[in-house]
Amino acid sequence: MKSKSLSNKRLAVITTHPQYYQVPIFQQIKKKKLFNLDVYYASDEGGKISNCNEFGRKIIWDTPLLKSHDYFIARDQKKHINSFFLSFSNLKKFLTKKKYTAILILGWNNVFYLKSFFLALFLGIPMILRVETNNDKKISFIKKIIKSFFLFFYLRCFDYFLYIGKRNKNFYKDYNIQNNKLFYAPYSADSNFYFKKNINLKFFKKKFNPQNKKIILFVGKLIERKNPKTFIDLALAFKNNDDLLFVLVGDGNLMSYCKNYIEHNKLENIKLVGFKNRKEIRDIYKISYLLVMTSKYETWGLVVNEAIACKLPVLVSSSCGCSDDLIKNSLTGFVYKEGNFIDLKRKFVKLVNNKILYSNIKSNLIPHIKKQNFDVTITSLRKILNKI
Repeated sequence: MKSKSLSNKRLAVITTHPQYYQVPIFQQIKKKKLFNLDVYYASDEGGKISNCNEFGRKIIWDTPLLKSHDYFIARDQKKHINSFFLSFSNLKKFLTKKKYTAILILGWNNVFYLKSFFLALFLGIPMILRVETNNDKKISFIKKIIKSFFLFFYLRCFDYFLYIGKRNKNFYKDYNIQNNKLFYAPYSADSNFYFKKNINLKFFKKKFNPQNKKIILFVGKLIERKNPKTFIDLALAFKNNDDLLFVLVGDGNLMSYCKNYIEHNKLENIKLVGFKNRKEIRDIYKISYLLVMTSKYETWGLVVNEAIACKLPVLVSSSCGCSDDLIKNSLTGFVYKEGNFIDLKRKFVKLVNNKILYSNIKSNLIPHIKKQNFDVTITSLRKILNKI
């Protein structure tokens, strides 16, 4: 069934700050003139510069995001993007003036999101919710009761929901959200960015990995939740394998701990390269042999999308939300049971030693990741706007 024209439809998006897995969606809608879309950012954090303390340093991104789409940024950017008190003081004026067909809210964990929610209720604007939440995170019984009570009423005020994957969909189903209100909107890597070839890749590989070893890669913030210690333990377990080079890309408050742990164990098969910008990380993916994601908890895990888009096989913990959607054991990678180091080693050995299995997995990656694209999310938004 062909969609009717949406030229008279207007969507407001409420989000904390520009993010590289969201902005390409907004840019594509603008470029193709699919419908009218305005994005409201409470902060310009990440548009060009990031002060996120989890990185442990100030970051200047090599791919500016504040371009090629229509947006408004709060004048009162006094709070950090993770602060509950993040807000947008003159939001009511914008929402009243623009007369939106619908409003897409990307969370509930700060004043900005809650203010948008109540304004939409007051103004009678239909609401769409997109969050990455699942039921895997372990929280105290009291917090669970409070959260369930809040969400029971909060979710019932929304007209439609975008779910990013199976675990996120199950979260909504647990709150009795009906199927006709649920639309698929997968987290995606920017294929135009990650599929792009670097003509200097051979030179980069020679410089980065002069001994031409198999690079086993960790990409992420060096924080407790990302669990870099288990990755270093893996390097320790295979320290006598001269063909392997373990590389940690990232920075964070565990950097000193990781350095000391590596020195204490006298590991020469691993190196910490610190933070790398997006273009260089893309090239590191392309010259690596395997990505290992050891997170204790991850609502999704976008580095897995990125790695697969660069034809890099992956081994991820079962606590990564994307594992149900992106990883098919022996077809696109492997999932190991989080906390089970023996299972991690066993599946790691399979990927490193079985050349035929590895080659088959590598050939399956691009056809598989092409299904996880921005067009799916855009199509879902168009279907919802057609219904309103």
